[in-house]
Amino acid sequence: WGGVGGAVGTRAAVVAWPGTLRPGSVTPAVVVLVVVVALVLLAVLLPLGSMRRRRPLATRSGRALELVVPAVQLGLSLTVLAASALLADHAARLRGGERLVAGEGQLYAISLATSDTARAGSRYADVLRHVSAQPGVTAASLTSPGTTIGLGQNERATTDCGQCAWDGIYVPFRPVYATHYLVSADTFRTLGLRVLAGRNIANSDDAKAPLIAVVSQSLAAANFQDGQGVGRRIQVGNAPARWYTVVGVVADQLPVGFGGGFQPRAAVYLSVLQHPIPAVDLLVRARGDSSVYGGVEQQLRASLDGSGAATTRVSESRLRAAEAAPIRWFGRLFGLEGWVMLVVATIGTFVVLRLWVRSLLHDLGIRRAVGARRRHLYGFVFARALGISVGGVALGCWCGWMLWGTLSSVVAGLPAWDAGAAERFGALLALAALVGALLPGWEAAHAAPARLVAHEDA
Repeated sequence: WGGVGGAVGTRAAVVAWPGTLRPGSVTPAVVVLVVVVALVLLAVLLPLGSMRRRRPLATRSGRALELVVPAVQLGLSLTVLAASALLADHAARLRGGERLVAGEGQLYAISLATSDTARAGSRYADVLRHVSAQPGVTAASLTSPGTTIGLGQNERATTDCGQCAWDGIYVPFRPVYATHYLVSADTFRTLGLRVLAGRNIANSDDAKAPLIAVVSQSLAAANFQDGQGVGRRIQVGNAPARWYTVVGVVADQLPVGFGGGFQPRAAVYLSVLQHPIPAVDLLVRARGDSSVYGGVEQQLRASLDGSGAATTRVSESRLRAAEAAPIRWFGRLFGLEGWVMLVVATIGTFVVLRLWVRSLLHDLGIRRAVGARRRHLYGFVFARALGISVGGVALGCWCGWMLWGTLSSVVAGLPAWDAGAAERFGALLALAALVGALLPGWEAAHAAPARLVAHEDA
């Protein structure tokens, strides 16, 4: 049944995945199936081979059934359910548009036909100037593709650090792996990034102006003397060896794109007018009705003048929804797995604790015979069930730190720990364990002591 459920789940994953996904090889599934069947057969056959042939009625060992299995089940359920809650909450925040500063913008993908760098820079300058002058337009940002959702090119940079120590040795230059973006004057405002020191990139920072750069706060703090980056130099890439003057420091950007957690936190922002590339994104925000964007499209066609094309625009909300789709999908998948594991853990806990109580019938009968009251038996069973709950929650949190930490490296902005989710699901799982323990305990407490002792002796 597990194999059938896995096959159905795999097909459902291929259909529901928000993108192109091909079924993998069946070899791992076959290997797992063979191993599981072999383990089940060994679990059945090994006890038969270890029976004592000369003593068909074995004496009582005096040991109760171990309670490790239900504790592990509860711990894994807590880990998966809390991970599901983290992903679902983060996807909801992305769809809620917390990153928007003001208004709902439209994103245009622009592709230039010309390979002339100087001419491309002047085209982009014309686009920014004419679109910004349109009535109703409040912001116009021209960036490299992916900048709006926090995805950029990862490349090495070298900072003119000054008196910086590196493993106890003072070196004037420090290499750093950073995410690189091409931006325009309005980009930081549309992204909601505050300029912490120095100045913003301006429209005058074009191909005729000196080379400049803006760096993120984390890059400046770790790779410049005393964390002061403004006025120092930075080299981008390996070749050609050109130095840029750092004119500003901005707050760190939190990527929205799926997989953005793998990017370096340190970031370098260069002027798109100094480094024009054939394909860029234009983000336009406007107030008023949709006719404003109709005028923007006309102005784009006039500014490009046949040298390029602007594809159909997409709204920021649709862009965020597309980026949040994998997170929502994983959240739903983890949630389904978590609730299935919760049901399995609850049933398994009930069965195992019932067997555990039955393995203690002789002891419980002796306790009752020497004067123990029912409340004493309840307390005995309750204490063990509480221990299972505490152990399961502790195991779930320990496993959760590893799983949630991995998720936060893939999904940027995902907290590595959510105490609220752990407390909420931990209490639910603990209640399931207590109910599963007290029901068989109630049956044992209401049975006659002689019957309990006789049951064990038989």
